[in-house]
Amino acid sequence: MCNSGHRIETANVIVLVRDTLKGIAEYAKTDKEAFKKSVLELLASQQTNKEIAALQTTVERYENGSERAKASSSLWNATLTLPRSP
Repeated sequence: MCNSGHRIETANVIVLVRDTLKGIAEYAKTDKEAFKKSVLELLASQQTNKEIAALQTTVERYENGSERAKASSSLWNATLTLPRSP
């Protein structure tokens, strides 16, 4: 049990989840196309959010120097393998 004064009754959580799922099922039955569109939009936004988070992490690492060192090393190695002009 948690040491705080807040308590959540298990039965109340079960009722809340059950009622929410019933509402979702009713919506899906009533308007299948709108439900499908809502789900697809949500999935697309979650994917976009994951991609944005990954890019932000890469930028933060680069700004902190860890990725900058890797990028510099990769660039240097790439220039070493370029053919030399006569």
